[in-house]
Amino acid sequence: MSGNLNSQAIKIANSVMTLSQQTMALYQQIVALNAAWTDIGAATAIAAMATTAINADGSPGAADGAPNVAHPISNVGLSQAVSSNQIAQAKTILDGIRLYVEGQAVTTQVGARAILNAMIN
Repeated sequence: MSGNLNSQAIKIANSVMTLSQQTMALYQQIVALNAAWTDIGAATAIAAMATTAINADGSPGAADGAPNVAHPISNVGLSQAVSSNQIAQAKTILDGIRLYVEGQAVTTQVGARAILNAMIN
């Protein structure tokens, strides 16, 4: 191998190690999140939060008479408008990462990239 090829391969190997460390850090964060999620019954609490309909132009509409898990949560503490369903779908993706690292079977989440994009945009 030429010196240049060796240095490129070493850079890639170091990237693999760095990403492995980051993956383990993410795994540990997901484990902690999962414990907290379960301990307080977060899924039930989030599903019971007040929601609002969305107008045709995309702006927030009137408050729903009862929580609707498909409508954005109208809690001002959230960093952006997301629904209980979207949060649950993102949690399922995170659970898949945890299960994969633990060597357990993982099912696919249809539209995972779109779900994650909705959580960060």
